[in-house]
Amino acid sequence: MKFDMKKQILYMLCATALLSSCHIYKSYDRPEDITTSSLYRDPVADNDTLVSDTANFGNLPWREVFTDPQLQSLIEAGLKQNTDLLSAAQNVKAAEASLMSARLAYAPSLGLSPQGTISSFDKNAATKTYSLPVRVVFMKNISITIEAVTSPIDSHFF
Repeated sequence: MKFDMKKQILYMLCATALLSSCHIYKSYDRPEDITTSSLYRDPVADNDTLVSDTANFGNLPWREVFTDPQLQSLIEAGLKQNTDLLSAAQNVKAAEASLMSARLAYAPSLGLSPQGTISSFDKNAATKTYSLPVRVVFMKNISITIEAVTSPIDSHFF
């Protein structure tokens, strides 16, 4: 009987290791033939209006535009204490946590809760009871994958 129990435990461990190695998400590979040169205003392009615009402050960092040290310190303090900017950063963190939670919902889970009791009535021999429930849950992702291309935000605002 002990040999059968060990064999069953070994089979369950092998099945769990085999099934937990499944990958749900594949990594995103960006296609090579995407051209992004004409999507936005390109200051290098010949047909763009930025080439003829000599007073374009939009592409300059604010530290180069405002050179007064006192004004720079006030702008830095304003950016650090900007509640809208801080709120947006917290919203991004909350969205990332929500995304991580949604991704982890598809990960396999294994639940193990062993229990044991020893009971004796009227000074008789003790009765030992053991319980070892094992729960394994696998989810299959049958949803449509939506791929988004994100671009980094220019860091010269901060």
